[in-house]
Amino acid sequence: MKRLNQLGDTIIEVLICLAILGASLGTAYALSTRSLNGNRASQERGEALKLAQTQIEELRAYASNTANAATWSSATGVAQTGHSYCMTNSGGVAVAAATAQVNPVAESDTFPSTAYNSACSNLNGLYNVSISYYSAEPDVFVVRVRWPALGGSGHKVDELIQYYRLYHSA
Repeated sequence: MKRLNQLGDTIIEVLICLAILGASLGTAYALSTRSLNGNRASQERGEALKLAQTQIEELRAYASNTANAATWSSATGVAQTGHSYCMTNSGGVAVAAATAQVNPVAESDTFPSTAYNSACSNLNGLYNVSISYYSAEPDVFVVRVRWPALGGSGHKVDELIQYYRLYHSA
């Protein structure tokens, strides 16, 4: 019996092609997942930055009102060292945080935290906001925004910190 020339690929060639295709698809998936996580982390940080800027604007508006001047002395009122609070959107009223002090170490913060007043949690409690008086410098405030880290489990927390010096007009 005469054998015809057999055309086609051997099983080895097919397996090599499948391995190359699998490696390519795996690499593409890993790169797209990493890009998606980077985009989401950037979006969360952008939201936190907007919240911090809003808090600073509310703080500045509240402090510039002469009727509120007495509440900003470091001996009494909301600017007292050790007190954490946030500014609400309703008239710029300062809201004292709950009895617990906001922990300065982000990794020690938990969600939901009892150190934050419910008015200091934004976007369904995802972001916790606190303002505290920075005792090392006069009229300097620390605005902290914290949120659970992307893909984090347990106590992984992302944090944005901004310092703001309150200038008084003479």
